[in-house]
Amino acid sequence: MMSEVELKVNDETITARKGETVLSACERNGIEIPTLCEHDALENVMACRVCIVEVNGEQIEPSCGLKVGEDMEIKTNTDKIEKYRKINLELIYLNENHFCMFCESDGDCELQDLMWEHEIDSFDYPRAFPEQDVEASHDFIVIDNNRCIKCGRCVRACEEIVGNETLGFGGRGLDNEIVADTDVPLAESSCIECGMCQQVCPTGAIFNKQSMFKGTSRECDSTITTCMKCSIGCGTEVYKRSGDIVEIMGTDLEDEKGGQLCKMGRFDPVIDEDERIEKVTVRESGEEEKIDIEEGIEKVKEKLEDSDRISALASGESTSEALDKFEKTMREYGALVDVVGAERDRIEQEVMRRVNMIEGHLIDDISEVMKADHLLVYDTSIVETHPVFASFIRRASINGTKLITVDTGEDKFWRHADISITIESPNTQLTRLVNEVIKEGVASIQDLSRVSSILGGVKVHPEDIMTIVRHLEEDTYDIIVLGSKMPDRWSIRHIFELAKLEGSYLVSLNKAANQYFKSLETEELYNNPDLTYIYASGEKENDKMMEEAEKADYLIVQAAKRSELTDMADMVIPSLTMFEKSGTIENINGEEKTLNSVFDPEVELDSDQNFFEELSAKEV
Repeated sequence: MMSEVELKVNDETITARKGETVLSACERNGIEIPTLCEHDALENVMACRVCIVEVNGEQIEPSCGLKVGEDMEIKTNTDKIEKYRKINLELIYLNENHFCMFCESDGDCELQDLMWEHEIDSFDYPRAFPEQDVEASHDFIVIDNNRCIKCGRCVRACEEIVGNETLGFGGRGLDNEIVADTDVPLAESSCIECGMCQQVCPTGAIFNKQSMFKGTSRECDSTITTCMKCSIGCGTEVYKRSGDIVEIMGTDLEDEKGGQLCKMGRFDPVIDEDERIEKVTVRESGEEEKIDIEEGIEKVKEKLEDSDRISALASGESTSEALDKFEKTMREYGALVDVVGAERDRIEQEVMRRVNMIEGHLIDDISEVMKADHLLVYDTSIVETHPVFASFIRRASINGTKLITVDTGEDKFWRHADISITIESPNTQLTRLVNEVIKEGVASIQDLSRVSSILGGVKVHPEDIMTIVRHLEEDTYDIIVLGSKMPDRWSIRHIFELAKLEGSYLVSLNKAANQYFKSLETEELYNNPDLTYIYASGEKENDKMMEEAEKADYLIVQAAKRSELTDMADMVIPSLTMFEKSGTIENINGEEKTLNSVFDPEVELDSDQNFFEELSAKEV
């Protein structure tokens, strides 16, 4: 049990946790202390000095860095404290070029709020008027150093939350400003476009140029929902005004696993202008006809009834409720049913049976990677497919985890990997050889070179084999990560065997955003179907969809937006977008996440699952 201490704040006795700060203890007890640089998700740096308090009637200290002590007496709002706090606020304001009426964050600024709260409308000191840079090279993010108060939130967030370490301070004195990498344009930097710097910025120094001047948070309606772009299932708060998305923020930022978003979840939906599919479209004999949804349902029923071999493929970016209804309805017509990403899971289940592996080797909380002693990552494309999970790996590396990467192409963790292995041969060869070395008890490269039956003339460096063996044979907490683009069942089998041999744990990422598909009966589809029904949902075409579409004799595609896939289809049916859906999804940890609709549907559907219900063969 955590020990506690008692202290007095403004003559009231409160209970605090031993080792916590005065600021934290006051916040938990409902006592407000203003601050600008402090953030619940970040380490305190005592930069702004706005949170000052009086300690034991003597010294003045910043409460964000002051640890609680037994019988300590704290005053948060004496005349002296208020005087010094106003001076600090005034100096912060005057040190940069703050002109609220021209600022993008006017009405959404923590500094502005504190100025009003403390009734500061005139100044005792002259303005500095420094010449500061505005960095606007990036597609989304603008850094306006004229508004920067040097709180360091963006720098700390980039390192502590995202693990990317792109932002820092450059220059001295009045020339001190936020820079990217070695002071290069942000668009040319190591920025991964997550937007976390924008979210934590307390002023208008960092903002999204796609959202600028569209409305403050007070002028917008907001909805808490879940991102469906990958299997992490990040919480989002979507701000809308006049029927448009203004901006998207991450939720639960104080949780070490929460708050983050990536480009797919934060920026892409704001700029999405792809053509919406509003009506059922039927293409026959070179002619195209638009019909309403009821007539479309009847036409789809006719086609399904007249077909013997039906392949039905659903997007992994679908709600659990829609996937459930899709599978049941398609099975009523005798279809084979699959979900994008399910093939990988079927392979893994088969491999686990073959190598007699228990599911206990599979991590049920992906944040565990931040506690690992060693991380062995196969397929570094997770930086692009699962960017938030990639940040967990970077943070682990920064905090001392040994990171080993294996890829047949560019290592996308090259800035953080301790050992980067790029191989010409398939992953399966390297891992098979590692397994053989462990089984044979080979202890050195010299011994390895004498075991010709192990090397077999493949293009794998002996040093790479022994590097992996040395690290995994240590008595440590080791996790092996498989990206979603792992190429074949043999690679997966050898990696699973390696985990079993060494007692390592596994995180395996597939292409489905909604892991609910594991509750369904999926299977390999026909090679020569009479009809293929692809429920693309809000997703555009992907390799699996295109592969199945090309096999189709007759192709039906249900999608929210026009794409190469819908252009191929004989019949196109509308679907709801991510922000029109309500329901649930299951994330990679097996947690159920809720989707709340941000907008009413723009099409004739009220939900995709209700469409499948109406499509049911039982009603024919």
